[in-house]
Amino acid sequence: GIHGNEKQFIASFIGSLSNRLELRTLIKAAQAIGPQYRDKIRIVICGSGNDQKNLEAEAAGLPHVQFAGWIDRFKIEALLERSSIGLLPYPSSRDFIRSIPNKVGEYLSRGVPILSSVQGVSEELIGKGHCGKTYPNNDHDALAQLLIQLSEDGERVSAMSKNAATVFDKYLDADKVYGEFCDNLE
Repeated sequence: GIHGNEKQFIASFIGSLSNRLELRTLIKAAQAIGPQYRDKIRIVICGSGNDQKNLEAEAAGLPHVQFAGWIDRFKIEALLERSSIGLLPYPSSRDFIRSIPNKVGEYLSRGVPILSSVQGVSEELIGKGHCGKTYPNNDHDALAQLLIQLSEDGERVSAMSKNAATVFDKYLDADKVYGEFCDNLE
């Protein structure tokens, strides 16, 4: 039921619905989005996990938030083709600060810009590559404002999308990165 069109800004999260992530910030941001934007912005949350029922209950009554459950890789690809932005509501914990989560590569490989709360290496990559934005951890107002701003700036999102694909090709494409790594070792 997610078609994707120029009138709808689709923000997607694909992952584990765990209380370790900042998914409540995402739900609070959805609540903070004014009624005038709720037809334009659609938040799609895919996955399953121990926090799924609680999150669904908190999002009850928000028609612009959709829980799609666990989806296979073909549906993930279809969703990312239709997505305007990928959501990365991760804590800035020691493990996430020092690494680039797999979700970053998954979004960027499809040319999907990222809205992320994780600081550190991912934040540097997103900033340097101009392929998304980072908002402060647990700041639902900042996330809501970014969603609204980007939903109204198609040119900016289009530029970030092109940059996302470029960043993936340059820094995260396994064929290129591993080849360069081996050349470097030799």
